[in-house]
Amino acid sequence: SKINDENLNDCFADIAISSAPRFLVLEASFSIDEPGITGNLFGLKDSANKQYAPVSIRDNGDVYYTPISKKVATLQKGKWTKISFVIDTSNNNTDLYVDGKFAEGGVVFASKNEFADPAVWRIYLSRNKNSYGKSLYVDNVKVYEGKTLREIKEGELPPKRSIIPVT
Repeated sequence: SKINDENLNDCFADIAISSAPRFLVLEASFSIDEPGITGNLFGLKDSANKQYAPVSIRDNGDVYYTPISKKVATLQKGKWTKISFVIDTSNNNTDLYVDGKFAEGGVVFASKNEFADPAVWRIYLSRNKNSYGKSLYVDNVKVYEGKTLREIKEGELPPKRSIIPVT
């Protein structure tokens, strides 16, 4: 995503999560062309359109785990940083990993009354004066069921097929 005009809206990619399992892993690799981007980096929406933004970026490239205001990484030009989230959807408990290493965990971001099961994962670049003319690069986006991080190989997850027995 690149904000290259002051009059553009925010840039984002929404990934629909149909029927969230108990444990859900969200991963993506990020890089920037230069510091200056600010705003929410990861966002979640539930089926009632309530939003939660657990990861944000500051104008110096620092990435923060928003619920506890903890710096977990710094995005740099020419360097990819993989940010991964493991969500326990039964209690909205999250663990955060940076480049495959555990960064912080056990953080409950909202009660089930405040935020239902995740329905949309949003990768986000806010439109603001700091982001004008700067790029946020995103690669290796993955969404899968699981309690732990794992590598997904090309072609590993074929589409589900319905098998109808012939009688």
